[in-house]
Amino acid sequence: MRKIRILAVVTALLLCGCGRQKPAPAPVGEPIPAGVEQAQPCSAVMPWSDLKMNLISESPSGTCWESPDGECCWVTTLSDPDPEQAIRELTGFEAAQLHPFRQERFGMEEYRFSWTANNEDGTYLCMGQVHRDENYCYGMAVCWREDAGPETRALCSEVYANYGLYIDEGA
Repeated sequence: MRKIRILAVVTALLLCGCGRQKPAPAPVGEPIPAGVEQAQPCSAVMPWSDLKMNLISESPSGTCWESPDGECCWVTTLSDPDPEQAIRELTGFEAAQLHPFRQERFGMEEYRFSWTANNEDGTYLCMGQVHRDENYCYGMAVCWREDAGPETRALCSEVYANYGLYIDEGA
């Protein structure tokens, strides 16, 4: 029952397409000249993903995890470099509805926002962030049950706060 509930929440709340198999987004704009190498996307770094989180699904366009008690889920997405589209893919809402706060982080534009969602299991509190570079948008969201215990809320917040992006420089 817990798996069904968390999968329903991920599907209903985030509409991120984690279960869809789609290739990494194509760059927007002018074609890349011959001999110029396209930048590879960064990789999401989810702290404690191997210790405190259960992997639910993974695809080139996103990954979903849940807490061991099923009261919290995290989603990462990779999309084209349009922050409004990335926010819509991550949350199911238009950016204007969420009033994202824009700042810089990781040397990229960052947009932060929050929302609530309801389903038959109750109310979920959600926070999201989208980072934009020249070629991609990287989204991350966390949602937890409104009545989740303090340990679950602390884990959700800790993973959200320590999320990062990694550039593989081929070292």
